Amino acid sequence: MSDTPAERPSYRTVFRFVQDAIIVADAETGMIVDANAAAEALTGRSLSELRTLNQAQLHPAWESDRAHREFGALATRTLRAGDRQGEWHVARRDGSSIPVDLFGALWTEEGQPPLMIGIFRDASERRRATEAVRRSEERFRQIAEVAGEFIWEVDTEGLYTYASPVVEQILGYTPEEIVGKMHFYDLFVPERREGMKKASFETFQRHEPYRSYLNLNVRKDGSVAALETSGVAFYDPSGAFLGYRGTDRDVTERREAEIALRKSEQQLVSIYNTVQDAIFHVAIEPEGEFRFVSVNAAFLRRTGLSREAVVGKTVNEVLPERYLNVVLERCREAVEERIIVSWEERGDLAGGGLTGEVSIAPVLDNTGRSTHLVGSVHSLAERKAVDSR
Repeated sequence: MSDTPAERPSYRTVFRFVQDAIIVADAETGMIVDANAAAEALTGRSLSELRTLNQAQLHPAWESDRAHREFGALATRTLRAGDRQGEWHVARRDGSSIPVDLFGALWTEEGQPPLMIGIFRDASERRRATEAVRRSEERFRQIAEVAGEFIWEVDTEGLYTYASPVVEQILGYTPEEIVGKMHFYDLFVPERREGMKKASFETFQRHEPYRSYLNLNVRKDGSVAALETSGVAFYDPSGAFLGYRGTDRDVTERREAEIALRKSEQQLVSIYNTVQDAIFHVAIEPEGEFRFVSVNAAFLRRTGLSREAVVGKTVNEVLPERYLNVVLERCREAVEERIIVSWEERGDLAGGGLTGEVSIAPVLDNTGRSTHLVGSVHSLAERKAVDSR
């Protein structure tokens, strides 16, 4: 060799400006002929020591055979400068090893032996970051799979870019059937689709978060699922809006139960207001007072009072003074003894027609404490008419 690699002008320029470790080896023998200061720091070896090694000795024992094979293969063809040869490790003088990204190229100059140039870039930080991302993604995957909610991401057009496996339990579609193929609004019930789609994209335009938004989706089998949706906008590092990510909770059973409860309540209200007995509902206040919560139509009809004159008022404010002691005593007995108390009242409890058989029953909470009283007044005249038949 007429001169050393470092004495070649073009070669010296590379050494001066590249901060990655550069190691140069004879393309035929694999023996190291030169290295820059960054290579000395990376390997923990001086230049003179590196020149005594074959390129395969730069790697730990488990990679040396691979290094021999691939070096021989690379040396037989011309590579583009900067071609990446994959992930490797460099064995340091102290016995430790460092992960590196290796870029290799065959260097040829007229009249000079061919050289193999390797650029070794410390990949420790990148691999740590990659591993951290992998662990984070694995944690997210596990959470997404065990969570009872459908976790999703959509782009700015509403197209699904991610769907957790739970979607199949809730809507019957696999993630593969949704991601990149369906928009979130494609699943809305047809009769409400356009209105809900418009409202959703108005939120998209404002980049506003939303929570517990109830919407009806059509499952794969054609049935309807009630979902409670929450979402938040997300952005790229430059601040550009990328779409929304969020969750869908299946509330179908709860919604059906609420509908059934409302129907049941409506039926009870209908019965409550059509029975002939006067019925009243009072709350037991901490001070020991009894306040009317509701009364039925028969109560108002028989007393001649308006609902406003009764509901929200205490028993003391509604009943005539001459009956208060008896009524309050009965109420306290029902509360303290937690029993149904009944008696016949032959006067007018509220100045109207509440003469009759009075019954008061306590309503208990889950600790057994009386919180309310429910009472009724059954007309004695109606009972006597029945008895005389």
